[in-house]
Amino acid sequence: MFADVLSFLRISLLTCLGIFPLTAESNAANNRQTAVNSQLLQEKASADPKNLESSPKKILGKVVVQPKTQGGTIFPDHLIDLGETECGKKYLLKIRLVNESKEPLSFNRVGANCSCVELRVPKGEVPEGESLDVEVLVSVPEKLDTQVFLMSVDFFSDKNGRDESPFLRVRAVSKKVRGLICFGAVPPTFEVGKSLRRLEIPLLVTEPINPKSLKIETSETLSDAVLAISADGEREELVIDIAGIVLDEGFLDCWVRICDPNTKRMDEAHFLLEKTPMVSVSPKIVSFSKNGETGNWKTKAFMSLDQSVTQDDEASKGSKDQLPANSNVVPSVKAVISGKSIDVKCTPVRPGLYRLELTVPESQLADLSEGEVRWSVEHGSFQSDFTSFWRKF
Repeated sequence: MFADVLSFLRISLLTCLGIFPLTAESNAANNRQTAVNSQLLQEKASADPKNLESSPKKILGKVVVQPKTQGGTIFPDHLIDLGETECGKKYLLKIRLVNESKEPLSFNRVGANCSCVELRVPKGEVPEGESLDVEVLVSVPEKLDTQVFLMSVDFFSDKNGRDESPFLRVRAVSKKVRGLICFGAVPPTFEVGKSLRRLEIPLLVTEPINPKSLKIETSETLSDAVLAISADGEREELVIDIAGIVLDEGFLDCWVRICDPNTKRMDEAHFLLEKTPMVSVSPKIVSFSKNGETGNWKTKAFMSLDQSVTQDDEASKGSKDQLPANSNVVPSVKAVISGKSIDVKCTPVRPGLYRLELTVPESQLADLSEGEVRWSVEHGSFQSDFTSFWRKF
């Protein structure tokens, strides 16, 4: 009985001695493996292209602040070169302020000239002989007027209120922004007459985008137009041939879209095609002045006629909307003010332009200071009525 108990105890002890060392070694191994796996996961995550893309590129800009010039109130501006950048990308600019002046640099507020700049230091102080890093997150816009991107960071002390000028300004410039694709200045309206046959809209396209690979999409109102991109290495523009478009009346609402199939970047331009009026009077508001001798009211204006309708075209003689071929014939012009018709003196100035002179009796405008002028122009079979305004000067 005693032997059995002793054997049992011996077996139990050996079992325990075999289990506990094995469990401790297993736990240690597992911990080591977990640490290795965690490190591998971190390295893999940091090497993931998506994370690399989302992490802004870091740029260090050093600004050494020298003593002020005698009598000066602010330090000179400083310029940091951002190098080559890409539109739509973010960059972490670290501005290292090195104070070599003879006074501490203390600022209570930091501002920027662009909403594309995110500031990370609201206030701070740089003692004499020391330095301070100011982090600025810069997002290069996707649309620019030029391929040069310029931004500035201003440092304010606010000693004399928030309206004071910055005592230190740091500018940062990228002289070459890559990947731009955008229209230049596009007027809201193009007046289309017989003399206008094509539109030229400037483009800004930078490497690596190839202007000739851009795709062009348009509204249905431009379906009869011919579009092409002209690029000579120095400038690019979108040329729209509108010779096939006929504007019977009113206007056409148009849009054009350019897209790069590789980067998927795009831009749109919206504008109106408006029919050039065949006849118009300027200024839109004519001013009457009083004649000191007669007491009557008089004014002068200019009337322009579309030159295309005054050209000698035998085939169009007698057309309802065509002026007589002989442009030397002076058109007949009448003006209606306050319900009364007034004869207008019309004198040719040059082809397509006439000077108008009209006189209104004093009694007709006695109780009025402004109003409407209804013009009537007749020239052969051509007739046009339109309205403008008048006022007393």
